[in-house]
This record gives sequence, structure tokens and C-alpha cells, in this order.
Amino acid sequence: VLRPRQRLLFRGCLEVLAPFELAPQAELSYLLHDNLCSRARFRLPVTVARLMRPIQVACAQFLELWGAPELLRAEVAFICSARQVFLEAGGLFLLAKCLELGGCLQPLSGVDEEP
Repeated sequence: VLRPRQRLLFRGCLEVLAPFELAPQAELSYLLHDNLCSRARFRLPVTVARLMRPIQVACAQFLELWGAPELLRAEVAFICSARQVFLEAGGLFLLAKCLELGGCLQPLSGVDEEP
């Protein structure tokens, strides 16, 4: 039983077993003081970067994985317009830092140095 202004903290673990398109949801159900059940559902603010961890990979290993036939169907490419800040002096470095997703991804020298 929670008293007014009393808090209760729940901690959990999120295990991702398959790709997802929408953010994961959590549902909280509880009884009110008059025994009526109440439910609240909310999306968890989880980005893909929170589910990744960096690894060190050699250029040859990367190219082997990149060319694997079973991954060809999973490849996605898109073209977008770059913001002006990325086109200015030093912008390419800033763009590379943004694409690292907080350190989860990193440039792999020797794969493709041409823009």
C-alpha cells in the first residue's frame, strides 16, 4: 500500500530478441484505494544506440561480413540532404562524430576513403 506522496521504484531488464520498428512499450497496472484497477501504457525512450556495443573489427572481417549473401536482403540505403553545417569547414568531422552514435559505430580506415 502506497501512502500519498510515497514512491515505489521498479527496475527491470530489457532483452531484445528480434528487430523492432516501434519503441518498446511498458504497461503498468495497479489497484486504486477503492480496488478499481487502473492501467497505464507508455513507450520507453530507447534508441537503437542503447542496444549496441562497440567492437574492434579488422577491415578484412568487415568486408567478409558486408558481402555475406545472407545479409544482402537486409541492406538498406538512403540519400538525404545534408544540413549546411556539415558542408562547411570541419563539417565532415562533425558528421562523422554524429554518425558514431555515441561511440557505438566508428570509421574503418581502408574500406572506402572516397566520399
